[in-house]
Amino acid sequence: MNEILVSYNYEGLNSSQSVGIEFTKSIEWINFGLVYDNWFVNKSFESSSEVTGYVGVGLFNLLQAQFGYSTFENAKLRLRAGFPIFSILGIKSDDISYLDLNDFMLSLYYQHRYGDGASNMYGISFGYTFDGGF
Repeated sequence: MNEILVSYNYEGLNSSQSVGIEFTKSIEWINFGLVYDNWFVNKSFESSSEVTGYVGVGLFNLLQAQFGYSTFENAKLRLRAGFPIFSILGIKSDDISYLDLNDFMLSLYYQHRYGDGASNMYGISFGYTFDGGF
């Protein structure tokens, strides 16, 4: 299962904020992710652009525990939960729709950054899941 997400992050130490884009690949209990964040309110970091790679375990994209390392040279631990938002709201796709509304996900996550810039971060993302790829 693949997922493309657009995210918003809030870093609690200095109230920094970012928007990002993420690609996640889940294969049953194993998952991988690549994230680009643009810190548009940057009170914590030398650069405004950050790329993080993640690897983790979990149940597809519904519940994940991931370890990551970023271009800011910080290790991260992220706990993420995904919800099929339109299914929860009871909205269904019609049979002729090209996009299945059940494939849209709302994710909430908590992330802890280790090292010199140690902090807690919280985020929300909206994405679309699809099969295929590597």
